[in-house]
Amino acid sequence: MKLRIAILMFLISCQPKERHKAESGRIDLMENTLDHIQLLNGDWEFYWQKFINPQDFEEGIHHPQYVEVPNTWTVYKDQNGDMYPDYGYATYRLKVTFDQMPTKNLGLLVPKIWSASKVWINGNMMSKRGEVSQIGYKNLMVEEMIQLPPERELEIVIQVSNYSLFVGGIIEPFKIAHYQALSNASKLKNTFELAWIGCVAMMGLFLFILYFFIRKNKSLVYFAIACILIVVKLTVFGSHDLYVFLKTFNELLSFKWQSTLYYASTYMLVAVGLLYIRSLYPDDAHTRVTKAFFIITSLYSLFLIFSPVNIFLPTILPFQIIMFFGVTYLFCVIAKATIRKRKESKLQAFGVIVMIFAGLNDALHTFGMGIIGNAESIPLGFGLFISLQFIVIAKRFAGVYQGLERLSQNLEEEVNERTMEVIKKKEEIEEALEKIKQQKEEIESQNNKLEEAQNIISIQNDQLIKDNQHLESLVEQRTTQLQKSVLQLSETNKNLDHFIYRSSHDLKGPIARLLGLCELVKVDTETSNVITYFNLFEQSTKEMDDLISCIKRAHEINRKELELHEVELTQVIEKISQRLSHKFPNAPKITLELPSGCRIFSDTELLNVLFENVLDNAIKFSNPSQTNQFIKVIVEERSERMMSVSIRDNGISIAPEFVDRAFDMFTKGTDKSKGFGLGLYEAKIIANKIKAKISLNRNNELTQVNILLLKNISVEKKAEKQENIKTI
Repeated sequence: MKLRIAILMFLISCQPKERHKAESGRIDLMENTLDHIQLLNGDWEFYWQKFINPQDFEEGIHHPQYVEVPNTWTVYKDQNGDMYPDYGYATYRLKVTFDQMPTKNLGLLVPKIWSASKVWINGNMMSKRGEVSQIGYKNLMVEEMIQLPPERELEIVIQVSNYSLFVGGIIEPFKIAHYQALSNASKLKNTFELAWIGCVAMMGLFLFILYFFIRKNKSLVYFAIACILIVVKLTVFGSHDLYVFLKTFNELLSFKWQSTLYYASTYMLVAVGLLYIRSLYPDDAHTRVTKAFFIITSLYSLFLIFSPVNIFLPTILPFQIIMFFGVTYLFCVIAKATIRKRKESKLQAFGVIVMIFAGLNDALHTFGMGIIGNAESIPLGFGLFISLQFIVIAKRFAGVYQGLERLSQNLEEEVNERTMEVIKKKEEIEEALEKIKQQKEEIESQNNKLEEAQNIISIQNDQLIKDNQHLESLVEQRTTQLQKSVLQLSETNKNLDHFIYRSSHDLKGPIARLLGLCELVKVDTETSNVITYFNLFEQSTKEMDDLISCIKRAHEINRKELELHEVELTQVIEKISQRLSHKFPNAPKITLELPSGCRIFSDTELLNVLFENVLDNAIKFSNPSQTNQFIKVIVEERSERMMSVSIRDNGISIAPEFVDRAFDMFTKGTDKSKGFGLGLYEAKIIANKIKAKISLNRNNELTQVNILLLKNISVEKKAEKQENIKTI
């Protein structure tokens, strides 16, 4: 704590003391004090919106306003009490007198004047920076040291104009001393600033290289970026020779880029500082806040880069409010880390306090209200802050190194202990191995006998397992076959019962009509009605004959042995289509979509009956009242083994409740059906025999029968036969 107070006291005491102060535009100095730098601060003559040359003061009477210098003229008030604006021009005047003639040459340090100026000493123009004018303005802010011969009295006249910055006038103090003393102090300051810039740049480069090898530690890269930003800030606006060279040699550093780099590096320094602190104390800083602040600052920096000076300068002061919140949040994070006693948090807190104090002093200094003097204190604050950060990083790396050393030492001790244990265990194991070796020989002899017996048992066991697996497989296959047979038998019995019921019912109708006709013939003796009765008798007899023929054909199809031949499927369907078109001339036209060369290996007779029944069914259920009737047959190759035949029509649709039973015996899909309901039943029997699949779909007014045919039944039957042989 005492060390920190001492550092703060040093910052306060390092500024030159004001032993003398100007009053009413005049300052009196003692010659024996010129071995030390004297500040020409105090009340100067001030003439707003006037350019007065030294000879003008001799020729006429002017009424000055006395103002505090150094200070920006934006804090001065006119006779009406109004503040002067940012932009304008003015003339300053100060008379310096000595108690006796100086014995050595004098040196006058002309500071950076905001933002263009001319300086006369005793009527001679000694300095001109930029273009001082009411219209053709051009700024240039650099320090300049003027060597003067010994004089008892100096009249300093300064003309200043500003049309680009938000503050104007003499903001930094004029300094006077013996030339040698002032030169030595200026060289020392220049050397210090350049050495400081070089040290910070080397530190940033070192941390970048270190981060290249330690990628996980992001605090290194953030701190390195902060160092580079500080180097940029101090380079583009300082009092050292590098800055003077950049500003005066062919204008390498224009005012636009000077302002852009200065403010962008300043604001980005706060954003990178937040990222750096978050990397050190991730539990105390919110990621979203730091990233949002970084994005906002980056976007504003891009705005500074791509905007003209007259556009972005008015936004500098408003954006400092955002910077204030960023610095406040940074201080809060460090305060939280300090309260929670995080590592090195006290050093961080002290560094931030120094930085805030230095920034506040320089901000107030801009308006002539510096806390510890008129010189910039931010370089010293940055120096202390960066030194503390370097201490933090060094401590962390030292902690890691010490931890590795302790770990290495503990590991070495543990290795020695484990080595002794291993040696001891090795001796015990060697003794045990000797005993085991003897026992092993005895066991090996017994194992040989056991292995022989085990081999015999294993062979018998393997044979037993194979026999058992074969029996299980055989039982499972026989069980499956029995289940299939039971299902087939159950289905056959069901069909038989249904067949007996329906056939007896359908046969009973014609027989009943025949009996009725016989009774009519007995009763009606009119000869003219006999022919009518015989016609009805013949019709009933034919109906009964057709039913018996259909039943017989269904039975024959079911009992028929397959006769397999190579069949041209397209020719079969074309012949059936032509035959049915002649049989039913008023039926809808049958359109065919048949590929050429479509050959399968199947039963020709059964295929003819199958397609004829399906097409006949489609014709019988056509709708004469519909104008766009159609029947379409589409043949497609589904795979190497299968062919697909689709028969579509828009005739009288099957009732929804009969779709699932369309292929059952004696099923009639509509009340308008005049058949016996055996056509699709026969198609189903044929499909089963030739290993095909048949199905019926109904979609709105469209009916479609799908048939999937095997290209070669013999191959499938052969495979099935081999499977049955294996089972047996």
